Amino acid sequence: MIKDEINFKTIVNHKSLDVKLDIGIYHGNEHFLLIMVGIGGDIFGNNRKYEKIATRFNKDYGYTVIVSSTPPSSYLHSEDSFDEIMKYVNSYATLNSFKNYDIILMGNSGGGTLAGWYSYKIAKIKKLLIINPVLMLNFHRMKKGLKEFDGEFAFVIFGQLDSSVKYSPLLENINPKVKIIVLEGIDHEFSNNEKVFLNLSNYLIDL
Repeated sequence: MIKDEINFKTIVNHKSLDVKLDIGIYHGNEHFLLIMVGIGGDIFGNNRKYEKIATRFNKDYGYTVIVSSTPPSSYLHSEDSFDEIMKYVNSYATLNSFKNYDIILMGNSGGGTLAGWYSYKIAKIKKLLIINPVLMLNFHRMKKGLKEFDGEFAFVIFGQLDSSVKYSPLLENINPKVKIIVLEGIDHEFSNNEKVFLNLSNYLIDL
């Protein structure tokens, strides 16, 4: 893995804010897996869970994997953060002469929330896996984002013990490409269920 970072300025409450996103790159082919981690989490993940997923996709399927952090302030500049990540992916594709690249996106918690809000804007995003998004933050933005998503498919996964699961029925049937799944006995952090979390990435691969 190669470490990099995205630095940009944005305006929050009429004040300039410097933002840094940590990036991890696993170089492969023109198919990209983008992983957006939870708020405040690092690009490796607890027990290196993101590294395990990234390494698997890179070695077994040849994917270029980009893992992005989601800073605690991201909700204040959510669209800017998402746009900067997409610019980074596009620049990396251009640098490596990937003219017909595509993206599958896995977002967890806060990262999944941003992915659900804005992925519809990016035609390159073909498959979407959102895990335990924070629906209470802005349910209407999530509903709009999923309703307008026009890729191949999107899976939105909730743990039965996650606080947002009670709102998940409101997302049913808003888009035939979006499927809602509730996992029994799973909390927001997938406590003692790391294998279940790792296996969710299978939804993004045609097995």
